[in-house]
Parts: sequence; structure tokens; C-alpha cells
Amino acid sequence: MTIGLHGIRVSESSAAAQEAERLAGAANIAVWRFDLDGVRTKSDLLAVIGRVLGMPDYFGSNWDAVEECLRDFDEGKGWLLIFEHADSILALPRQDLTVFGEILSSTAEFWSAEKRTFAAHFVGSHVLKAALQQVSSTGTNGYTQ
Repeated sequence: MTIGLHGIRVSESSAAAQEAERLAGAANIAVWRFDLDGVRTKSDLLAVIGRVLGMPDYFGSNWDAVEECLRDFDEGKGWLLIFEHADSILALPRQDLTVFGEILSSTAEFWSAEKRTFAAHFVGSHVLKAALQQVSSTGTNGYTQ
């Protein structure tokens, strides 16, 4: 189910993520899967993102670096990020969850303007969906490291 943030979906079953992956593959959209099991801190989350995406040496393990790297993709017509065991990120401080949601949403808007696809699909509960919906209504007015 789509929530109030551009390019972000939350589903309670992995079947929906598998279908999104199948459709992305058929459309020649690159897919990355992130296992968030055990992610409890911003540092944990950034480490998973850096590892899965093979971030370059200049990846600074902060929010600005994540956003910059997500906007530096140069090949392909689009990208799908699938976050499994996503309820783990509910342990993050509210501000970190908000910033993460905003980065994904603003990155989707950025790539949409370039006529390319960028989407994030979270496999998580209705609690995660509600938390991410709150992100879309509150925002942070800029990122903090």
C-alpha cells in the first residue's frame, strides 16, 4: 500500500515485495534487497545501506551521504529498494526515521523529474506504515548528521 511519501510502499507480506521485484525486473529496473533484521540504530541502518549498495569510499555514513549516493546512480532506467524485516527500524529515534523517509521520498521525486523510477518497498507491519505516514505529515525541515 502506498503511503503519503512519494515512492514509498509498505506491505505486510513478502509476496507483495516479490511481485514488485518481478515487475521491476520485467521493466529492467535494478533491485536491491536490504535485510533490516537487527537494525536498531542509525549506525546499523547506514551500515546495511552502505554494504548492500556497495557505497564508494566517499560514503560518509551520514544522512547527507546516503542522499547523495542515491542520487548518483548513473546506469539503468530505475531502481527499487526492498527493505525486509523493516519493523526493526521502529527502534530508531523518531527524527532518524523521519529523515530516512524524507530522503527516500525526495530521491524518488528527484529521479521522477529525470524520467526515471526510484521506489522503496518496506515489508513491515501496519505499525511501520503508520509511522511512515506520520513522517509525511511532520517532516524535519532539513537533515542532521
